[in-house]
Amino acid sequence: MRQLMRFMAIIGSAVVLSAVVASSTVAAKGDSNTAFFVGQKTCMPHATPPLFTCVMSASNVPLLQNATVKYISVPATFPDPAPGRIDSDVVLTTADAASTANGHCTFYMSTHTGLCTYEKGTHALKGFKAVWVVGPLAPFVPGHFSVIGKYSIGDQDD
Repeated sequence: MRQLMRFMAIIGSAVVLSAVVASSTVAAKGDSNTAFFVGQKTCMPHATPPLFTCVMSASNVPLLQNATVKYISVPATFPDPAPGRIDSDVVLTTADAASTANGHCTFYMSTHTGLCTYEKGTHALKGFKAVWVVGPLAPFVPGHFSVIGKYSIGDQDD
């Protein structure tokens, strides 16, 4: 029981630290157009690229409801640190497939936590920038994650 409590404390600390880092990073670069995102995603692995696809099953931003996130790097998984991590470029696509944003996600399987950043978008996501922390839902359900962080949608991409 003591090991379980220690493990839960470590996971909780990792999630809180990730949220603070993400908030601080975006706040340092933020402007008046920066807003807070809260959502959930459901992810499924695939045998062929894209190796992972996630669907935003819940979102406080209507444009991102049912959007997909495809992990496009090959390979996308690495053994270190054990039991492994996902480290991949990603493409976020709105549910109507009309708008996309490019980004990068790193996810640690040991803590079920990760960080996704987005820099560029098209059409309705033009100027999209985001820093999102990915974490486990409670109780933990494999493939289902919370997503929180800051984002902005501007008039221009770099």
